[in-house]
Amino acid sequence: MIHILNNEKRGKTFFIFLTALILLSAAMIVLYIPFAPGHDFYFHCGRLQALIDNLGSPFLIYLDYDGANGYGYFTKAFYPDVMLIPFAILGKFIPLIYVYLIMLFSITVLCGISSYLFVNYLFKDSFAAAVSSLLYTFSVYRIINLYERAALGESISLSLIPFVLLGLCLIIKGDYKKWYVLAIAYSLLIFTHLISSVLMFVTAVILLAVNYKSLVKEPKRLGYLVLAGIVTIVITSYYLFPMLEQMASDTFYFEDKDLSGNIEITDLTFNFSYVLRSVITYPQDINRGTWYFFPPIGILLIMPVLLRFFVRNKSEQLKYADIGVIIGLIYITPNLNVFPWDVFPFRLLDFIQFPWRLFGFSSLFFAIASGYYLSQILRTTRKQLIGSIVVFVTFVFIYTIIDNDAYSYNNIKRRGYEYTIGKDTPLREQLQQYSKKDSLLVYWHVAGREYFPTKLPGFDYIWSRGDTVKSKNAATSISGFSKNKGITSLDVDVYIPDSLELPLVYYKGYAAEMDGKRLPVSESSKGLVQIPVDKQGHVKVWYNGTIIQRISYCVSIISIIILCLYIFRDFFRKKFRI
Repeated sequence: MIHILNNEKRGKTFFIFLTALILLSAAMIVLYIPFAPGHDFYFHCGRLQALIDNLGSPFLIYLDYDGANGYGYFTKAFYPDVMLIPFAILGKFIPLIYVYLIMLFSITVLCGISSYLFVNYLFKDSFAAAVSSLLYTFSVYRIINLYERAALGESISLSLIPFVLLGLCLIIKGDYKKWYVLAIAYSLLIFTHLISSVLMFVTAVILLAVNYKSLVKEPKRLGYLVLAGIVTIVITSYYLFPMLEQMASDTFYFEDKDLSGNIEITDLTFNFSYVLRSVITYPQDINRGTWYFFPPIGILLIMPVLLRFFVRNKSEQLKYADIGVIIGLIYITPNLNVFPWDVFPFRLLDFIQFPWRLFGFSSLFFAIASGYYLSQILRTTRKQLIGSIVVFVTFVFIYTIIDNDAYSYNNIKRRGYEYTIGKDTPLREQLQQYSKKDSLLVYWHVAGREYFPTKLPGFDYIWSRGDTVKSKNAATSISGFSKNKGITSLDVDVYIPDSLELPLVYYKGYAAEMDGKRLPVSESSKGLVQIPVDKQGHVKVWYNGTIIQRISYCVSIISIIILCLYIFRDFFRKKFRI
């Protein structure tokens, strides 16, 4: 960032770009009002609200008790909450819907800056960086992720991927002693969206294979790459190890496609004609027993790639742009029905659910190439005048795309949603509307139900069972049952030893006590919390977390502090030549 501003011309270009970025980001927020919920909107708002409610909890150990009618949904064990923390703090002071809109604006600006920094480092060309960044930040795929899909985790990850690529480039070709850039960027990516992290890993392997000569020539670069990977794992302990602990302790819906409702990835591939039309523009929806959604990349990213035929130089930067285009095209092919998803190693990636998740990477690589090709063509023309026209036309095109998509987005009847966000019904109340078990608000709050244990008969079972405690012995008396801020309390009177099944979904880490004495907690045959009782007394049950969760939290905090101290030490050593 500093070297950009040191150069007067680059600094001027950056501030012009930043102004355009902020204006377009603000216009996007305004044009998409009245706000209507996308596919995963209530799921992510539920995550954010649960974090807001539990910010003060020790080690950030908590469950979302609004997500499953009070039964508890342990989303954060599988879907990290770290990147939501700054916005959750803001949510302590302003309504949730405004927090969400501020979040959309913030990650859009972050996406623009991250992609600008990466492209400018790659090509040493501020004009190419500005054009590439705007094309990527406001690409159709990313806007659809923000609004129509409301895929918050993936949307944030799209803002972080350029930072990861920048860190990777530093190790492969640049100052490998800045390995910590990759470690920080990849840690943030893992803390945001695990699927995107895996796809980024695949992309990194491809880029490393293409640039293997640099690693062979200087093996220490490979050593710093390994170091960055180890530090990343340590930093992300807070998320990785508790997730692995839960997965080892039980089986969950996401491991069974029949239970989660997910269909085979091969059922989400299409013929060449359909994919080609889908890449360029919105195709017609296809119904294969279930509604299917296919987001485009957009013609605004496809057409500038054709400028390659007018670029004549043979620089190394041109090779980078061409490799990006090739990878972008390759990442479109998994959507074709001839792609061998059932063959190793591709079948290892079928958990990504939708092949078109790779369109985010294609959009980035096409945008990078487009900006570079334009910058090279303008070198042989009256650069300032034509360059200004190109930037202005790009700005207008992007605004038009946002405006048209916003109009389509707000056509609630087309999108099939019956709820809108307005002043009459606060978002918190919408999240708590559970009067109908088939309500969109209820279902989408737990998304695909992926994180329920497989023993739970189904999401509807929670409704049919009700908020009651069940005992095996009919003579057992239960009274004073209540739930308050994650603590379930009841009084029990037994004549013979009994076992109680509580209206709480079981996850490893639950604790129970009777009159101050700990009780063992187990999982019932229905996937709920079960405790033994053998006398009269007052029972209290709460989610207490595990030792691994506490240790992992401490490891992450300590490792972040150590890394920060290392970076500051490195900075001051260079600045004062120590």
